[in-house]
Amino acid sequence: TMVVRHLEMEAVRAILNAVETDSFEGARDHLFIRLMFDTAARLSEMLDLRIQDIVLARGHSYAIIENGKGRKKRKIPITDRVAEEVSAYVNAYHRNSTPSDFLFYRKSKDRHVQLSKMLVGRHLKRYAETARIACSAVPENVTCHMLRHSRAMQLYRKGMSLAMIGQLLGHANPETTLIYAYADTDVKRNAISK
Repeated sequence: TMVVRHLEMEAVRAILNAVETDSFEGARDHLFIRLMFDTAARLSEMLDLRIQDIVLARGHSYAIIENGKGRKKRKIPITDRVAEEVSAYVNAYHRNSTPSDFLFYRKSKDRHVQLSKMLVGRHLKRYAETARIACSAVPENVTCHMLRHSRAMQLYRKGMSLAMIGQLLGHANPETTLIYAYADTDVKRNAISK
């Protein structure tokens, strides 16, 4: 069988709970992880997000993800809870920003600088290590890509078709999405027992 390294929902929740949101960095990282999971975006796509790429409208909020591969854009619905967190974050930490500024940034000499893959990876690892103390479901060496796989597995288990998951993930080749079907024996077991 094919192994897709992903997190169970309790592990995702434990990681989010490990982030203290009372500082800029904590609020930013919590939203980054939530939004990355919600949209199943690639790390590069998350780093490239601009304020204008998040459209907030009650019940109809979405993120415009520009595909890191091939530059196609896709609109991904986000939950109202995540939309509220985006709104609070933008109001608190983007007071003097323009719509084309990066949504997620680090401060450097009064300037907003795009986050690096290395920084995000390091922070996620730290939160995962803290989370693992409280939740044994959090594996070692958690990576950003595992969040993407986790969302895809969650949606597949909830009955979303592989074709729709492929669109959500921005897969050009439908074959790529088949890994989720191969990986999930629980779904097969349930289907057989029904």
